[in-house]
Amino acid sequence: MSGDADTLSLYTGIDADGDAELVTYSIDANELIETVSDLVCTTSCTPQTPLIRSIISGVQNQALEGSGAGTDLFTYYGSDPVSGTITALGDPPSIPDAQYIEIHMVVDLDPDRSPTCETLEIGVTLRNWHD
Repeated sequence: MSGDADTLSLYTGIDADGDAELVTYSIDANELIETVSDLVCTTSCTPQTPLIRSIISGVQNQALEGSGAGTDLFTYYGSDPVSGTITALGDPPSIPDAQYIEIHMVVDLDPDRSPTCETLEIGVTLRNWHD
């Protein structure tokens, strides 16, 4: 897995073929984009031609960033091994320490018309959560 505030990439089985794919989520031109690449693996894995599709349109996270009031798409959290306190990992995050990912999208299909932006949030606990 790799990622930053605007991109998340991971290896996972996303279809029914029994093999892992490289899946990346990112924002491009106000759309949340999913990119899926089959892998050819011998001693290392090489992504093949990607399948790219729009998941959500009208994502305004980047537009807000330009105004100085933006928001990250992904926030990565880990826990302090001594206290167990959950904290944001910072930017760039230490991906091996990530145990929880918060996804935050500001969506407005037409910024020039009401209603205003809707905020969508969800959190994902990774399987490596062990505390």
